[in-house]
Amino acid sequence: MNYWIFQYTTNIYKDVIKDFKNETINMWEVTKHKKKIKKGDRAIIYIGGSKGKSVYGLAELTSEIYHIPEKERDYIDIKIIENWSESPVPYHLAKKEIPDLLIGISGTNFKASEEQFYKLKGLLL
Repeated sequence: MNYWIFQYTTNIYKDVIKDFKNETINMWEVTKHKKKIKKGDRAIIYIGGSKGKSVYGLAELTSEIYHIPEKERDYIDIKIIENWSESPVPYHLAKKEIPDLLIGISGTNFKASEEQFYKLKGLLL
């Protein structure tokens, strides 16, 4: 099993926080690591931008990557397994406690470690 950081910003996907909170997000765009991201992997969900800047929860990847021709993009299905939208882990705390966590930088998909994945759970406020 691999661990990933999946992120969007509120500047690109304006309703991402609301949709995550309501658990209506069931797929995520994949732009990097397409040969390594697989069904059964886990993802840390980071939402950045002017209204985000926090880790909002954890997800399980429930499909293989697939292409949507009309959007000209690749996606993977996700299932939210922990929803922290009521009390997300703020960027500054996550970076202080896990300095090598690749959040808050441009892109949608980054490698994470199992240790980072579980350490975030310990940072819940």
